[in-house]
Amino acid sequence: MKTLLTIGLACTALAAGAQLPEAIKLTENEQFEKATAAFKQIVRNSPSNGEGWFYLGENYFANDQADSAEAAYLRGIEVNPNYSLNYAGVGKVLRDKGDISGAQAQFAKAGEVATLATNEAVQLHGGIGMTMEYKGGHYFKRLTMIDLMFGNADHHLRELAKAGGLQTAA
Repeated sequence: MKTLLTIGLACTALAAGAQLPEAIKLTENEQFEKATAAFKQIVRNSPSNGEGWFYLGENYFANDQADSAEAAYLRGIEVNPNYSLNYAGVGKVLRDKGDISGAQAQFAKAGEVATLATNEAVQLHGGIGMTMEYKGGHYFKRLTMIDLMFGNADHHLRELAKAGGLQTAA
C-alpha cells in the first residue's frame, strides 16, 4: 500500500512538471483563463511547488491582476521560501504600486536567496558544480556577474537605507 502511494505521488509530481511548460505557453499566447486553470491544477497537485506559484503570479500579472499576482507570489514564498523568483515577483508588484523601497527590499531578498542556493549547490557538488554542464554552476557564475555589474544585496540595502526606505517607526 505504501509503495502504491509513493508511486502515485511521484506520478502526480511528474505530471505537474510536464504541465508547466504548456501552461507557460498559454500565458505567452495571452490565453490567461486557460493558463490560470492549468496553473491552479499544478499547484493543487503540488502545493509546495514554488515555481508553479511563481508562474501563476506571472499569469495574473500579465493579465493586469496585480493583487492576485501578489497573493500567488506570497503563497509561493510561504510554501517554498528557497524559490527566489517569488521574491522578485512581489518586488515587481510593489514597484508597479509605487512602493520603490519595498520593491528594492524584495529584489535584494531574491538575490540573497538565489546566491545562497547556488553557493550551496557548488559546495555540495564540489568541482563538478562549477562546470557549465551543471545548472548550478551556470547560475553561480551568472549571479556572480550580476553582483559585479549591478551590486549585491548588501549594496542595494545600503542604498535603500540611505534613501530612507528602511526607517523604523519611532
